[in-house]
Amino acid sequence: MVSVKEKKVKKVKSKKEKDSVKDPSELYYEAAAKELTKEKRTKIFLAVGFCLIVAVSGFAALIDSQDGEAAGEAEAVVYVSNREKNIVKNGGEYTVAVPELYLPEDFAPELTAEQVDYGFIGVKLNDNGSASYRIDSRDYKRYVSDLELKTKTAIEAMPSTENYPSVKSVKCNDDFTKVTVTVDRSKYEGSWDNLVLYDSFELIGYLQAMQGYAASGIEASYSIVDSADGKEYSTVDFPEALNQNF
Repeated sequence: MVSVKEKKVKKVKSKKEKDSVKDPSELYYEAAAKELTKEKRTKIFLAVGFCLIVAVSGFAALIDSQDGEAAGEAEAVVYVSNREKNIVKNGGEYTVAVPELYLPEDFAPELTAEQVDYGFIGVKLNDNGSASYRIDSRDYKRYVSDLELKTKTAIEAMPSTENYPSVKSVKCNDDFTKVTVTVDRSKYEGSWDNLVLYDSFELIGYLQAMQGYAASGIEASYSIVDSADGKEYSTVDFPEALNQNF
């Protein structure tokens, strides 16, 4: 007597044998499908390979740009910005140029004790009147961060100096490109209190230069607000305003 298990085995074998005999047309379409699958795999492989090459090349370029100082080669530092920057990295130093227009009135081509403490290495007066500062790259970020805080504090304290009686407040945005000046309009207009714009931009110009911006990238837009209604009634753009009377 044939057991149930043996019957199942025979039935499976019979099915396999039956399936193994295929119509010629089926064989043709199976071969075509396999060929298509092979071609698809090849395309995918090539696409993935290309992506890997691009990724590796990009990573290598990034490493090269970061390792330039190890090779002792001078290279411009790249920034993603629509404002022109002028800061150069050479070895372990940064060099930034401050245009003559934004140099402090008491500027001298020698480092102060404070600058030395901040990692400054040297300063050179250029033929065009600008000054180039060299600073240790490890200290540069700390210096700029502290300078930003000092600049913001000095500008926002201007109304309390009583040098600009009609000025109620001066506020800067984070990158010092927009400044809001709130004033008593009736007293501000026709007075010399608009000097607060020039005096504050002098500080902003020096800061932005030390941040690495070239002369063409140093800018700030001032919004003049009437304290009576809190509305802006005038705007002044620097450095264009330096050549205007208003």
